[in-house]
Amino acid sequence: MATLRCDECGAAARTTEDRFCAFCGAAYVVPASPRDDEHAHLERRFELLENHPEAKAALRARVSGAQTVARHGAGALFMVFFAVVAGAVAVFMIGGANQVQQGFESSPGFPGGSGFPGGPPPGASSTFFSLFKIIPLLVVGIGVVFAIKALMKTARVATAPTRAGLGHVLDEHTETRGSNDHVRTVHVVTLESPSGRRESYEIPRTLARSLTRGDMGVAHTKGGELVRFTRIDV
Repeated sequence: MATLRCDECGAAARTTEDRFCAFCGAAYVVPASPRDDEHAHLERRFELLENHPEAKAALRARVSGAQTVARHGAGALFMVFFAVVAGAVAVFMIGGANQVQQGFESSPGFPGGSGFPGGPPPGASSTFFSLFKIIPLLVVGIGVVFAIKALMKTARVATAPTRAGLGHVLDEHTETRGSNDHVRTVHVVTLESPSGRRESYEIPRTLARSLTRGDMGVAHTKGGELVRFTRIDV
């Protein structure tokens, strides 16, 4: 921090905590930090935004968020389709495994099979066939869980009310999520409200293209999703 000097007599402050000159008693003028200047500038922009005619109109506008609901619905339908297909494949695989197992266990060379007296002993089923039946069932279970989660999220977004508020684009960037062969790139925007509260949203590419760090405007959210951001120059 630069040394404070008295505007009246020019004497330097003895410590950084001094607020009054030790020689003439005048108050030191402490310059505002860049952070304070930025905060004051943002507050001023929010004041201008609040009184802007376009902002008032955007706050009153009715936004359905149908595109956001449709996007989640499409994802949920895909997961349901995957679960149904996985179930059909599982039934086919388990049925085929049962037939192969029965033929294998009844062969003359199988211990306890038809070629051996006394018939097959209890628990003669091969561990291989048991695992072969369990694996498709696990895949079906995973598909059902993801389908239920997708349907619940779609229902939550569809039934949630749409809320509007003033916002400042604090940050807009891309993130890489997932691992191995399931890597995907998502667009994330962080909005700051007049109260200083910050919320991050995963947004589609089309919306991300229209946002730039520092933008001011009206944000419409629905079920924790950003459905629209009306940019207003202030």
